[in-house]
Amino acid sequence: MTFLRGAAHLVFGFGTFGRGVCLLAGPIQTMDVFDSSYEGFPNVRELTVLTPRPGAYIATGEWRRTPEQLRLMLDFPEEDLERRRRPNKKSD
Repeated sequence: MTFLRGAAHLVFGFGTFGRGVCLLAGPIQTMDVFDSSYEGFPNVRELTVLTPRPGAYIATGEWRRTPEQLRLMLDFPEEDLERRRRPNKKSD
């Protein structure tokens, strides 16, 4: 946890673990997430919200840890992600 609290660049998937890290962390330069609820953390300088193309990824609540899902998670094509960068004015 000490390492994460001091990290300048972070990436988080779905869930609450990343939010907890943000609450405990010092200044974060960049953070890439798959969940727009991370907006508004004053210690995050630049947030990038990643959104898979509709139907291209595993739907929320459908995770079954099948070999196909594991392969998709590891090899998901970058071109199937929409990126929205959001500078956080509060951290400047």
